[in-house]
Amino acid sequence: SVVRVDPNDDKLVCVLGVSQYRSTNGGVTFDGGFGRGVHADGHALWIDPRDGRHMILGTDGGTYVTYDSGASWDHLNHAAIGQFYHVAICPKSPYHVTGGLQDNGTWAGPSLGLQGSGPINEDWISVGGGDGFQCQVDPDEPDLIYFTSQDGAMGRRNLRTGERASIRPVRQRGSPPHRFNWNTPFILSRHNSRIFYCAGDRVFRSLDRGEDLRAISPELPLTKRGSATALAESPRDPNVLYCGTDDGALWVTRDGGKEWTETSKGLGLPGPRWVATIEASRFEDGRVYVALDGHRSDDDEPYLVASEDFGRTWRSLRANLPWGSTRCLREDPRSPSLLFAGTELGAWFSIDRGARWTRLNANLPTVAVHELALHPQNGEIVAATHGRSLWIADVSALRQLAPEHWKDKVALYAPEAAVRWRSEPGRGRTNRRFAGTNPPAGAQIHYALPRKAERVSLKVVDVEGATVRELRGSSEPGLHRVSWDLTRAPAASRGAPRGAAASPQERGRPGSGRSRPGGGRAVPPGSYRVLLTVDGQEHAQTPRVEADPSVPPVLVAEEEDSLEANVTSEGHDEEAREREREEPGSSWIDD
Repeated sequence: SVVRVDPNDDKLVCVLGVSQYRSTNGGVTFDGGFGRGVHADGHALWIDPRDGRHMILGTDGGTYVTYDSGASWDHLNHAAIGQFYHVAICPKSPYHVTGGLQDNGTWAGPSLGLQGSGPINEDWISVGGGDGFQCQVDPDEPDLIYFTSQDGAMGRRNLRTGERASIRPVRQRGSPPHRFNWNTPFILSRHNSRIFYCAGDRVFRSLDRGEDLRAISPELPLTKRGSATALAESPRDPNVLYCGTDDGALWVTRDGGKEWTETSKGLGLPGPRWVATIEASRFEDGRVYVALDGHRSDDDEPYLVASEDFGRTWRSLRANLPWGSTRCLREDPRSPSLLFAGTELGAWFSIDRGARWTRLNANLPTVAVHELALHPQNGEIVAATHGRSLWIADVSALRQLAPEHWKDKVALYAPEAAVRWRSEPGRGRTNRRFAGTNPPAGAQIHYALPRKAERVSLKVVDVEGATVRELRGSSEPGLHRVSWDLTRAPAASRGAPRGAAASPQERGRPGSGRSRPGGGRAVPPGSYRVLLTVDGQEHAQTPRVEADPSVPPVLVAEEEDSLEANVTSEGHDEEAREREREEPGSSWIDD
């Protein structure tokens, strides 16, 4: 696919393809060992014009560099450039994510690192090979992951037991083979996770984790080469299923597959478009959201639609979305008014069910977002980007936003429970190392100001009303986040401003620790109060601190006793310090 000639010697010719080749005699003969040790499918090659031995190669596996004409290659695997098609959440503690990547299989790894940095390459586990696409995790068995590769090659793998199985409908004797998309859709039933659905030229169902798949629909594509690309089941009714295809068909059944109705006629599109995702609502019967991707039809306009009557009628949700094809549309699991969309150019959210969209990217690169997964408990969303790997954001405040918060009402939002994770030993110390970014440690406190305030104060108190920590808050209008690292005010910094920020090394570090440079002693698990005072008006919320669920209860109890003893001791020590400061000949040294 690519031919490159050394600028210093026209006899040196490199050719890229599935394998990589090099000729030293102007193309008379080629050496297949040129690409030994690199990922298949070469796409780009740069040859240093000052030294032809130095080259940079781009493949489906990333970027490689050589300084000896390809005799050896160094994999530059420290950049977040993964092309994810999909992402799903594994309900572990801390939760894991699993996703399929272009020509790099399906992988699973933790959402945060517990060894002093964000997740590293060594934290990730290979689940399946080939081109990785959609994946699902059994909510009742977090180690059981379902995955797919190209052309309907589906499978499941239990990371705990080692069990592996291939999943595919059995072709009936005398019938033509079933057609599957390069990216085959499949789902696990929300009502019974053993029930497995997939779709190709038909919709298939298994009652036993993919075994004995049987067709429950007629042929659904509009053309003889079409195949399914999206599949959804209603969380409210297991008999309601939706299926969309790459040639624009959109079907619904309300009786578990006995009868199907095609509903694409009322979409209001310029022609048939690829159905990217289907989302059946958790909150209303008959409500369904669909994202359609027209870029394969030379149409990069965004197409998002919704129906309230099982697809009989549709309305557009494009509103103010700019140019850029749409890849996915998801409904928030807690707020019926909150929607999230992934497009070719980023991620968006709407707090009024698509009447208006706001870009969701304080620091997300301009990149295609192919999928969005929302954690059902902790208020986080995971974006599968096609080119910049996985990104996670805290959207708990978005679930509580209201128009009056921008006009005339101060809001302190209810925080999610904060887990005090136990630190783990470090690993994977190599000369080239990739580490993701951990979220800020501790409890995340969000508040909104409709206008600039004269004075803002923010503090955490315990159940007895005693101040645990004073925090710094902004007085500017807008939505703000403040992190409390689950520690008390440090006794050693009585003269310093309280709530001082932690060092860059401590920011985002998990684990309770006995003390931290940015704070004092860790607080025990339990309920606390956050008090926000804006120009004399007080607002309160109740965050909860939880122990690491992987720590045995007896160790948690012992740690709580130790923390309480330390707090009591610190209080006595401070009283003694004050007495010694007042009396001559003090023997205390304020450290």
